[in-house]
Amino acid sequence: MTNTLIQIAVFSGYLWVGLRIFSNLKAGVDPKKPKHHLTTQLFLLLTLASHLFMLEADIRHGDEIQFRLLTVISIIFWMATCFYWLFSFLYRLDLLYSLLILVTALVFAITTLLPSGNLSPQPYPNIFGTHLILSMLAYSIFTIAGLHTVVMAIAQWHLNSGKIPEHIKSLPPLLTMEKILFRTIFIGILLLSLSLLTGMFFLEQTRGQILELNHKIVFGWVSWGIFVCLLLGRVFLGWRGRVAINCTLIGYVFLFLSYIGTRFVGEVILNT
Repeated sequence: MTNTLIQIAVFSGYLWVGLRIFSNLKAGVDPKKPKHHLTTQLFLLLTLASHLFMLEADIRHGDEIQFRLLTVISIIFWMATCFYWLFSFLYRLDLLYSLLILVTALVFAITTLLPSGNLSPQPYPNIFGTHLILSMLAYSIFTIAGLHTVVMAIAQWHLNSGKIPEHIKSLPPLLTMEKILFRTIFIGILLLSLSLLTGMFFLEQTRGQILELNHKIVFGWVSWGIFVCLLLGRVFLGWRGRVAINCTLIGYVFLFLSYIGTRFVGEVILNT
């Protein structure tokens, strides 16, 4: 009963904050005004803390831990929201902020309602824990980048149509948004590189080899290659606009397939 009430509170908290930010944007209200900004930020922090409490309870089972797929997805979006809460003190993209929070609310509801797979608690070697944390951090950063490109695409569409609503007017210029996007991708590449390297160490420790030709590893390296090529294309060829948006989304799809997609099939659909 207590867990159910906390789950309802977390979902309602995310929903309220996301809709409040978006409604303020549509109404042309300055989100930096103390009475709006302080209330929203405090409420979001309380929601994030409650979400973290639920995650900790789901992960720990005595002295052992378990990382179910649905728990990992929930952690990724929790991390992404925390990261963007920090980013919001440097960059004000409140449309992206509200979109991320609303998507996090949806993900929390789905991961709470869907049945979990039959995964037994088990001890993990230290290198695997490091690999998993780095992977989730990389996923969370690239989730922000993916949603960032969605907002950029929406902004471009409105600019081309000649009708610019208030929530689009609040965004910085597209060139500034592109710079933020590539900085985010750079951070994501660093984390993904460390994740892939620690994954190689884990394979070497457990199976005596540093590489395996399976779908998870192949999709992971393909995603890494796409993001690295995009960054190099930006530096040396000046890639921007539609190319940057498409490459980011394609890279995110491969990253999604490399872990979440394959585990979803095995743990949720096949229930193994």
